[in-house]
Amino acid sequence: MALPPHGADDNCMSVELSDGRDDLFTNGLERVVIPGAGHFLHLEQPKTVADHILGFLNSRPPSDHPELERLTEP
Repeated sequence: MALPPHGADDNCMSVELSDGRDDLFTNGLERVVIPGAGHFLHLEQPKTVADHILGFLNSRPPSDHPELERLTEP
């Protein structure tokens, strides 16, 4: 599963770049568009981006790395 976050106001790589690309990801694609963010969404909306990433990671089974604990917010 892939999680490509996009800034809704990104003028460098538009949100439309991932339209219709679901078939390229054999394990699925969970696209997230962050309102009020541009190309540097992790700097412009850090909490929103972190919340999406943590939610995504915590929703995945830890089968690839069972030694890792679930991620939580600090």
